[in-house]
Amino acid sequence: MEHWLPFFHARLETLFDYLPNAPIVLDEQIPAQQAARWDSISEQYQTRMEALKDRARLDTIYKPVSPDGLYLDAPAWEAALSAHPVRHLSQLPQPSGPGVIDAGG
Repeated sequence: MEHWLPFFHARLETLFDYLPNAPIVLDEQIPAQQAARWDSISEQYQTRMEALKDRARLDTIYKPVSPDGLYLDAPAWEAALSAHPVRHLSQLPQPSGPGVIDAGG
């Protein structure tokens, strides 16, 4: 039922709301994974919207929630990250310099 919360609440909280000062650590694959998941979510939403338009169906009509009601899109994600210290992990060696720490992992 939680996927219908946007129908009942004007705004949903995110983990960022509960941990306002927490540092964020991101894997190097996050941008690609985020884009792929957003594409999948958008595709599923469009499929459900098409099914909703098909009034000849006899099964239950599912009313989908817009993806931006449930998830942070790219601009909202960037805005949420901008308020936190963010660290990016990389499995490949990075050139030394300011902001680069080799943890030897």
